[in-house]
Amino acid sequence: MKAMHVFGVLLTATLMFSVTACSKDDVDKASSSMGDAVKSVGDTAGDSADGAADAAGDMADAAVDMANDAKDAASDIAADAGDM
Repeated sequence: MKAMHVFGVLLTATLMFSVTACSKDDVDKASSSMGDAVKSVGDTAGDSADGAADAAGDMADAAVDMANDAKDAASDIAADAGDM
């Protein structure tokens, strides 16, 4: 997904420069804007990946907690059955 966004930004920049006649200042400003856009896309993708990694870690922790709770419940049931 990130690669498609970067490709789209670069394609847009290329088409814009090839179709229009720009002064050097205009080209510099547009290049700066395109660089900022690419950085923004990269930052957003990085934040999304970090969020996904955090969510996966939280799910793993929850699964371990559930397994421990199930083990404790099974031990309690076995102990209760032995008391009969």
